[in-house]
Amino acid sequence: LPNSYTPPGLGVLSATADGRVLFLLPWEGEVIAGTTDNKCEVVKEPRATASEVKFILDEMQRYLSPNIKVQPSDVKSVWGGIRPLVADPRRSTKHITRSHLVMPNAAGGLVTITGGKWTTYRQMAEDAVDAAVRHAGGALGHAKACQTNKLMLLGAHQYHPRLYLQLMQKYGLSQPMAEHLAHYYGDQAFTVADLAALSNFRKLYPDHHYQFLEAEAEYAIQEYACTVSDVMAR
Repeated sequence: LPNSYTPPGLGVLSATADGRVLFLLPWEGEVIAGTTDNKCEVVKEPRATASEVKFILDEMQRYLSPNIKVQPSDVKSVWGGIRPLVADPRRSTKHITRSHLVMPNAAGGLVTITGGKWTTYRQMAEDAVDAAVRHAGGALGHAKACQTNKLMLLGAHQYHPRLYLQLMQKYGLSQPMAEHLAHYYGDQAFTVADLAALSNFRKLYPDHHYQFLEAEAEYAIQEYACTVSDVMAR
């Protein structure tokens, strides 16, 4: 949606009429509007339905001035996804935990982890391995405490809040583009910028305010992206 639906740099998080959550979040100069999950059929390529889009727009209207009418024509793009939840037939999806569940099998030694989400993948791995260590008896007695919560991700080692200034000085970039590269890639922004320099920093969307560069797709391929979805997921 257009960025006029939220104040600059601020979002909205509130309850919907049916007890779920409505969120309006600024992103790349636009606004993402959405809600949490509802029970659905599992399909390979999930798509948001017209009724789901209307529900979000109607919920938005409740929090806006009566003088502001949310128009379906303001919607620039739509997407949806399916999130696996730990099943409980006694409860509706809005009451099911969004966390993960670790289930060790004492008899067979198998540790199962289910549920969870992308943003908690590291904690999920730690909990699953910790459970395996606990239930393995002496076989894994040499194992140390988890260390991954202290490891830096690629791009973090030389990152600092003013890194974008170095990019501006070295490559002559505009501040929005330099901030974009520093935000997305950390200290690896220099690698992406070196690639982008070969094509004169050609944008993926030259007629739009988005700062995405063609070189970012090339960099994603070097990270073994194989499909358009792989690139977009980055």
